[in-house]
Amino acid sequence: MPNDLPTIKSVGGWTVWKQLPATEWAFRHLDEPIDPSNESQTYIVAILKKVFPDGFPSNNSIAFTMAVSTVFLDPNSGTVDIHKRIIMPKMMIYLVSSILMIFI
Repeated sequence: MPNDLPTIKSVGGWTVWKQLPATEWAFRHLDEPIDPSNESQTYIVAILKKVFPDGFPSNNSIAFTMAVSTVFLDPNSGTVDIHKRIIMPKMMIYLVSSILMIFI
């Protein structure tokens, strides 16, 4: 299913695209390994590697990318708008999660 996510071909195509089964599948599996034998290579990590091919993005850049990815893929978010009021709360969750992972 991961390769079945189609490209959005028009501005008005967002609504239909967000309701596709492939989009929902992608959203539900972001944190899952692409290959069960390599649990560190999740779909969200693959997205981050494409966005930052040279590596070493800041924690804020990682959190922003993760927030945008979830807003775009979430079939229940009702939006693809990237506004501060939408993205910032999600970024904070990812930033806090990454800090907590350091202490676990």
